[in-house]
Amino acid sequence: MKNITIEGKKMNLLQPILGIIALTLALLSIYNPIFGIWTTLASAIFALFSAGKGFWLGIAAIVINLVNLLIFSSTMFITPGFAIFAVFLILAQIATLVILVKRNTS
Repeated sequence: MKNITIEGKKMNLLQPILGIIALTLALLSIYNPIFGIWTTLASAIFALFSAGKGFWLGIAAIVINLVNLLIFSSTMFITPGFAIFAVFLILAQIATLVILVKRNTS
């Protein structure tokens, strides 16, 4: 991880940057209905590694992803053969949330 020393203090800049990327991807996934489903996975991966200073950005990204999947992308549940994948996407977001909280508390 990239550390920068400012006035004798080491600051890790990678975690907030990953949180900002996760939040940006989560917000972009709302506006693009088909590509947005895949963008939620990338957002979850970036959010997973944002523990530390980017923790709340990662949490916000995962919550936005869940709202997007459950409310705005509800047509994916009625598409034949896609419901199992939709459940996988939601479970992936929940698992990422649990891992992120666990990594931040330890």
